[in-house]
Amino acid sequence: MTYDFEDTSDEPTVTEPVEQKADLPFRIAKAMQKIVTGKHASHGGDALKQILCESNDQGKARYVATNGNVMLIIDTDLLGPCKPAVFTTYPQWDKEGDKELPGVVQQVIESRGHAPVVGQDEDCALYQFPDYKLIGLSGEGEVAQVGFNSAYLKLIDNVNFALKLGTGKTWSVRFTGDALSPTVWEPTRVTMYEPHEIDGFNVTSVQFVVMPVRLG
Repeated sequence: MTYDFEDTSDEPTVTEPVEQKADLPFRIAKAMQKIVTGKHASHGGDALKQILCESNDQGKARYVATNGNVMLIIDTDLLGPCKPAVFTTYPQWDKEGDKELPGVVQQVIESRGHAPVVGQDEDCALYQFPDYKLIGLSGEGEVAQVGFNSAYLKLIDNVNFALKLGTGKTWSVRFTGDALSPTVWEPTRVTMYEPHEIDGFNVTSVQFVVMPVRLG
């Protein structure tokens, strides 16, 4: 008895697409730590005690953190996730439900990036991350005098140190409107064409947004 088998050697192999999950590098978590765990974040509620990771227009990973008064946006050359995800800072329980664990951001920092964590899909998150894109940052403005909270400006130095941008790094500031409109602070020579390499990946943009305070 003989059997005839169909020759399928020339047929293309079909593979299932792999869904890209959100990852949180140690240096990104370190740069955003004081924003999402500081006292100002606690005033804004649990929705601000987390880091957002999403894909930017180039399909690369963008990280966003805000406490309602400042906002840090970091673009990288890492692959962006298929879906926006958040990394939380509030404590959580282990799978057995009998041990309280630090927040995901703290786990990344304490392990220096070696903790096996992935972001939680924003759609399923307990707290919705605010729509940061509602804040207009593309405008240009001129002001004669503007006020800043010195505590917010100190956070720039923390970002500078966490991302290893170098001692004495020059930052520019751009005014987007009047004296109470957001200001955008950016380190010089950190762009898509002049990326800053750190821990095996590139940072292509850093925007530190500071809300001015009313004078008088």
